[in-house]
Amino acid sequence: ACSLSVVGCGRVTVIASSYRFRVTNSIDSYFHVLTNSRPTIVGDNRGIFFAPYNAQYVYFDRDTEAVCVNKKDVDWDTYFSPFLMDSRGMMISDAEKSKTMRLSPDKFLPFAVPISADRQLSQKVARGDSTSPLLSLVDVPLPEDYKTALDTKTSQVDELRRMIRAAQEERDKETQDDEGGNGVRRVTGSDIQSIVQEYFREWLVSSGNMRQIHDLVRLEQEFLSEGL
Repeated sequence: ACSLSVVGCGRVTVIASSYRFRVTNSIDSYFHVLTNSRPTIVGDNRGIFFAPYNAQYVYFDRDTEAVCVNKKDVDWDTYFSPFLMDSRGMMISDAEKSKTMRLSPDKFLPFAVPISADRQLSQKVARGDSTSPLLSLVDVPLPEDYKTALDTKTSQVDELRRMIRAAQEERDKETQDDEGGNGVRRVTGSDIQSIVQEYFREWLVSSGNMRQIHDLVRLEQEFLSEGL
């Protein structure tokens, strides 16, 4: 959107590119907005946090340019120092309040956009010719402290994948060596994957994120039914 206004919202996460951005009377929400303008905060807002834009997909550059946002010209000092106004529209000077709205880099995470690209674009992504998978947020501008924090998480995930892969290979080899032996069944790589998936499902339910998965599935079905 060229102009994005969030009014009277609670417990929402907004991820968008927008030339102008304004929040009014909202609580407990997170905003990841790519903008070249200083955000405006109006009225009674509590528990809101600002962080860099955190999504990437095959149409990222096209959509960003469409809303007149230059990703190479983002002023982070301006972004994290929004205009503060009371309900009457009077300016408020409160530097400390602005600082509390800045999301800690340690809590910054990327967001995977569930978009269905055409076959050619999908092949380009798979080859690395276009937008890379989101974990590294290639081509998305980030402040240095957020980039460092994300790089650390990326390294941790890569190490976890390496350990799981090594465990799978070791377990599978042990299973092959024991074929025709004492009949004791060892844990295989597929078992490890099933265990990880089950714990992930439990986390989705306990964290409340399962609702978001259901919403995304519903939106995709609506998208396909409309033939867009």
